[in-house]
Amino acid sequence: MIISDDIGSFPVIGIEKSELDEIGFKIISKSAIPTDIEKFNKTVSEIMELKISSGIMRPNYPQIREMVLQFFRPIDSFYKEPWIISKNRAIIPELSAIDETAKKYYEENKKPIELRVCITGPLEIYFKNVGPQVQKDIILNIAKSLSLFVENSILNKSYIKTKTISIDEPSLGLIPNLVMDEEDLIEAFDIACRAAKKLDVQIHLHSATSTNLIYNTKYIKIIGVESAENPKNLKNFEKSELESYDRFIRVGIARTNINGIASDYKSNTGIDVFQNKDKMDEMIDSTESVRIIKKRLENAYKMFRDSISYTGPDCGLGSWPSQEIAKKLLINISKAVSEFNRDKI
Repeated sequence: MIISDDIGSFPVIGIEKSELDEIGFKIISKSAIPTDIEKFNKTVSEIMELKISSGIMRPNYPQIREMVLQFFRPIDSFYKEPWIISKNRAIIPELSAIDETAKKYYEENKKPIELRVCITGPLEIYFKNVGPQVQKDIILNIAKSLSLFVENSILNKSYIKTKTISIDEPSLGLIPNLVMDEEDLIEAFDIACRAAKKLDVQIHLHSATSTNLIYNTKYIKIIGVESAENPKNLKNFEKSELESYDRFIRVGIARTNINGIASDYKSNTGIDVFQNKDKMDEMIDSTESVRIIKKRLENAYKMFRDSISYTGPDCGLGSWPSQEIAKKLLINISKAVSEFNRDKI
């Protein structure tokens, strides 16, 4: 069975992301006031309910904050050694915010939520805060901090269990002036992921040109690439090579570039959905229908068969114009994957 998941981000309604960034940091620093915590938890839990009700099998916690800042700011503020965070500060407040939602799901379905947890990777954090010349001691310290975030994010309660950890490295393979020793980055990945060695460990990439590097890591077994928007990314993989390294892939089967989707739809129909928002549903059912999404998965399966372990949207949905339309895409993905698994069995 191929598992459906999502990447993490989702549209936020009624509150600015910058405010959520600030509240999240205050929760970590234990300075948040109760009304702010309530506002934060309500925002997160409502999004988690939407993800769960879409039918996605392993939903990611709602990533409602800036992906680099949510990890780097605590690392930069609460370190015991240079950029090695104190363990009690290496937390993702969103995981506490979904607690009641998970309990409710368990009571209604008699099974726990299987959770995906995304962690921004050491290279992404280094590149965005230091620059393209990678110094080994600094990136390894960042990786040690991330390992504590990973460790603290492995939930094993009756009503919610962390099953998947994803290291998000969108810049890997896309930075033209990156200067680093690949062995240093491999070591950084091994440090960051070692606490999750008994879980499914993914890496989320926007480019598939660095797969050989990932093959040499210890714990990253699943390589995720954006392949709905750019099917050519799949040509960077060979099934025999995946098998020889005991690796799998996560295939993107639904486009998430909302501007590109809207542009294609306008070219075909003349309708600008940003001016005619009531046409958004129609656009998704035209360009990202269950049939189209399932066909993408079928095409990928012909190439890789059981080397595909996960599938879902290409990337996050944080830039989408509404929560309803983002959920619509997840519903279509869920239905497509369910139909595919049923037909495959």
